[in-house]
Amino acid sequence: MRMVTLCLLACALAQPALTADARSSPLKLLRYGAAGQEKPGLLDADGNIRDLSRVIRDITPAELAPAALARLRALDARRLPLVKPGARLGVPVQGIRKIVAVGLNYAAHAREGGNEPPSEPILFLKATTALAGPDDDVIRPRGSTALDYECELVIVIGQTARYVRESEAGDYIAGYSVGNDVSERDFQQRRQGQWTKGKSADTFAHVGPYLVEASAVKETELDLWLKVNDATRQSANTREMIFKPKFLVSYISQFMTLEPGDIIYSGTPEGVAAGMKPPAYLQPGDRVDLGIQGVGEEHHRVVAFEDSPLATAEDQLQALEQRRIAAIRAGDPVAMRELLADDYQHVHGNGEMEDLATFLKGVPGRKRETLRGPLSTRVYGAVAVITGQQTNRTKAADGSTNDVSYYVTQVARQQGGHWRYVNMQVTPLKPNDPAKVLTGDESTYVRGGVDPHWSADQKAVAALEARRAAAIAERDFDTLAGVLAEDYLHVYGGGSTGGRADYLEQVRRAPRVPTRGPLTVRVYGDVAVMSGNLLNRIQYPDQPERVLDTFVTQVARKVDGQWKFVSFQITQKTRP
Repeated sequence: MRMVTLCLLACALAQPALTADARSSPLKLLRYGAAGQEKPGLLDADGNIRDLSRVIRDITPAELAPAALARLRALDARRLPLVKPGARLGVPVQGIRKIVAVGLNYAAHAREGGNEPPSEPILFLKATTALAGPDDDVIRPRGSTALDYECELVIVIGQTARYVRESEAGDYIAGYSVGNDVSERDFQQRRQGQWTKGKSADTFAHVGPYLVEASAVKETELDLWLKVNDATRQSANTREMIFKPKFLVSYISQFMTLEPGDIIYSGTPEGVAAGMKPPAYLQPGDRVDLGIQGVGEEHHRVVAFEDSPLATAEDQLQALEQRRIAAIRAGDPVAMRELLADDYQHVHGNGEMEDLATFLKGVPGRKRETLRGPLSTRVYGAVAVITGQQTNRTKAADGSTNDVSYYVTQVARQQGGHWRYVNMQVTPLKPNDPAKVLTGDESTYVRGGVDPHWSADQKAVAALEARRAAAIAERDFDTLAGVLAEDYLHVYGGGSTGGRADYLEQVRRAPRVPTRGPLTVRVYGDVAVMSGNLLNRIQYPDQPERVLDTFVTQVARKVDGQWKFVSFQITQKTRP
């Protein structure tokens, strides 16, 4: 019994002391820490963040009930652990299940869009996946051309509200926060349907920095503002709202049940980008700052999706290639330079090799329209290999066009968090025109065999290819399987794909003799890229022998000191 008593006493002493004295500042709840790992906290009277982890596990909908808020309000914040300055702030409530938003709730905003003020609130929903912290980036989604901002007062529900009278609506409001109802106007207005599709992309629902207790907020007398790159865009007061917060809670509860933790974006004033002449939509690199009197401020940087943490390597590489095509079309060497690594090498179809400086000098004279065919992008750690067909279209003075098709192998490396091209090799897809390529290290043609100047790894990969070709010719399937990785992928000229077992079966069914033409091998750490010309003499069942003139790109990886092929892509040259 004595041990139990001591334990209970120790646990009691470990909890922050409660005080019956009223707080000298309003209760401002927050959540701090890395995204997905936030901890509960509050802002003390001196503007410092205090940790609430010893009191509650998180700021959940259950902690928004009147009794729970009263307990938090009674805490002596000075007894709570101090959080180091500079911590990231997240959405102040965890577990938000519903985001309701109100459109055209300021008359001037309605009119700047060519609309009459509504006689009833216009409601729409935002996806909860759009939630983001008060200082998180605004991510411009793919295909966005009309990215906009909206500073709004956010209402946070504390109790279940169903058919609530306006006179009682205040009892159901736990507090208020600042919100940026980010919008994509093209998605919203021109892509048919309701507004939700233009309001729900990732990071389109910023909330924070705090949840300020409702009793401390005069919700109908608040100044609100928003700036883009320090230029004021929005400046208004909540008294200009057509439908006030308590009316909105009552009104919305007639159509749906509002639950604890649900939030309501109450509408934005005039000054949005879409209302400007001409519209001044947000662009990557822009800075957006907004705030509401006594409630808090938010600060955002606008980034393109491909430059955000949400983007996959494939997303980033696709954007990199689009920027390269645009720079070539414009003949812009400055834009092109940003996409290429310092050790970039360009190998033309005629065998000419250019380093970075030489290639950039020729960019203004290479204006052309690039038409990309099917592309294959594979990522191996910090190295990516992009292969496929492209057609370059040039225009003559008389307006006629000339199209030349190429097989392209590009290699990109991730450097300083950004992908940049380190090599591009183009080979014209013409019948009976053997490829001419360089080693990438020496200005020496390689017409089969091994270049004496190659590194040990280059020679090892070339030897691996020799073993592969010999195994195919000798029908030695054990050796052939041994040079291929477990996750080997074979991409055939027709676009079909197969794994290692499928490829081995194809070779069994159709005996072949591969003959390598000019060859290039480049090594990037534990990834090697081999490309060049390949003639395959293939004997399909019940058919005469066929000779296929192809261009191939192979990728090998080095694991535990041993090289193995992980992919092989083959493109048959065009025929007359």
